[in-house]
Amino acid sequence: MLRLNAYHRDPRSVSDTIKKYSIIKDGVFDLLDRYDPYNLIVTTTISTGYLPQSEVFDYLLVDEAAQLLETELLVALRLLKDSAGVTLIGDHMQLGPIIRSSLAQHYRFNISTMERFCNYLYPKITLDDTYRAPLSIIKPYSDLFYDGKLRSNCPEEIANLFIGSSFIRNKKIPVVFVNKEGLESQDQDSPSWYNVIEIQYIKDLIIQIQATKKVNNEDIGIITPYQKQMQKFKELFKRESNFNGIDIGTTEAFQGQERKVIILSTVRSSSRYLQNDQHFRLGFVSNPKRMNVAISRARSLLIIVGNARLLYSNDPYWKKFLEHCFNNNLFEGPFWEDTNENLEETTPRDDTGENFEEVWKNDV
Repeated sequence: MLRLNAYHRDPRSVSDTIKKYSIIKDGVFDLLDRYDPYNLIVTTTISTGYLPQSEVFDYLLVDEAAQLLETELLVALRLLKDSAGVTLIGDHMQLGPIIRSSLAQHYRFNISTMERFCNYLYPKITLDDTYRAPLSIIKPYSDLFYDGKLRSNCPEEIANLFIGSSFIRNKKIPVVFVNKEGLESQDQDSPSWYNVIEIQYIKDLIIQIQATKKVNNEDIGIITPYQKQMQKFKELFKRESNFNGIDIGTTEAFQGQERKVIILSTVRSSSRYLQNDQHFRLGFVSNPKRMNVAISRARSLLIIVGNARLLYSNDPYWKKFLEHCFNNNLFEGPFWEDTNENLEETTPRDDTGENFEEVWKNDV
């Protein structure tokens, strides 16, 4: 077996176990010049472009295929014999290839080969068993995105870790949606958004979770779809050592990862500029794949902090998720009488009555 690395990769960043299967000459990774010694080559699709000739392999197995550009896959396909087989592994219901060009998006370059095959009913096998989380956590995204077919084989110690905790509303289901009609803000240099009320609430919530002593900081992840919100979290947390090790990132950064505790900050509290968000591919509204990734990272506890009225009124997937929360006593915070109410002038509010602008200034 050969692990083919890009020649510019630093060997010091690779474990000794992997190096045993790599080609290293004069302290750097070298390229392959002949196939004879190897019956299996492990590499990235782009790195297959370094391989010297075409039509040599009998089989191609591609992991995370739903995130690949079609052109990236073509680089690897050139190596196959005419009679070769191909297996694509991935989840086309989650985030696909990253495309920044609006022109490329217009011509659907953001759709992977795997997604096209699944949409056109090519033969596929769905892995319905999940070992990440209990059914109480996976049920909403199973129903929304996988026809309710997912089955949980989660260990009991993971499933029951936060059952009965004071900060979950239904003591048997470790999922909470906390309704916060917060104050969203935007800087002049970026279309990204942040919400200081959500940041402060989540900070206090983490202190409660830490007090249970059931998880370490490394077991906690905070997901937000906005870079500015992520930056504000990091600015606040770096001043206090008790938050060291908590991972804060965008949804894209968390794809493929998991944490025992996931806290999701949705940020937006007004319907203003939602169309701009969609243009810049920001946020959770009208982005079901991003939503799916975010709510499926948790193993033992999922808490979502956001403006329920905005999400309910503007996105059918969030509407169904919130109805699940209403029906199972997973919703915390004020309800609203008219879900069609104009959200242009959302008034910031919080149960504590604190002035969060002042809290933010003092903490940061």
